[in-house]
Parts: sequence; structure tokens; C-alpha cells
Amino acid sequence: MALPPHKIRDKLLVELRAVRRGYVTAEGAAALDKMSKEEKAVAGKVLIDTAIAIRKLETVQLEEIADKLKEHEKDLSDATKALGEAVKDLKKFKKAIDTAAKTLALLARIATLVGVPLG
Repeated sequence: MALPPHKIRDKLLVELRAVRRGYVTAEGAAALDKMSKEEKAVAGKVLIDTAIAIRKLETVQLEEIADKLKEHEKDLSDATKALGEAVKDLKKFKKAIDTAAKTLALLARIATLVGVPLG
């Protein structure tokens, strides 16, 4: 079974971050010290390219979240307004809790759609 794109991206980010961290480990530093000038130049380019790839993948994640928030802007606006009104009257505490639960469920559903579960 093929993984959904956001899961593939998440796994790729984990691996790319591990590569980036490898440069600052004792083993990575020792390996770099043993490299020729040309090999160090290649290693430097790989590090830069890795950092760029991580930034681009993280940007895609943020764009997906922003897109999903925009898609659900009316629902979020309505939920936020309802929550604000429910909180105004503490006698309606139960309503505030119910409304907050619905708002959190909506946010969790949106986050899950873009592969960033909240819980």
C-alpha cells in the first residue's frame, strides 16, 4: 500500500534532518577532517542542498496548513465567534466547553488532513 504524499514528505524530512545533524556530530566532523578539499566542497554543497530541501518541504507543509485553514475559514470564524459568545456568560459554561470541544475537533480534523496531527 502506497503512503499518502504527506507521510512520504514527513519521512523524507526526518531523514534529511538526520543527514543535516550528521554534519555536527563527532563522527561527522572526523569524517570531514579526513576528506580532501574537493570532497569537503561536495560535502558542503550537499549540506546546503539538504538545508534548502528541508526548507522547501517545510514551506509546503505550512502552505498546506494555510490552504486548509482558508478552506475552513467560515467554519473557524463561526466557531470562534460562538466560543467568544459562550465565554461571555459564565452561566453558559457547559455551552463554552461544548463549543470549545467542537472547535478543537475541527482544528484536529484540519491538522490531520495536512498530516500534522495535534494529539
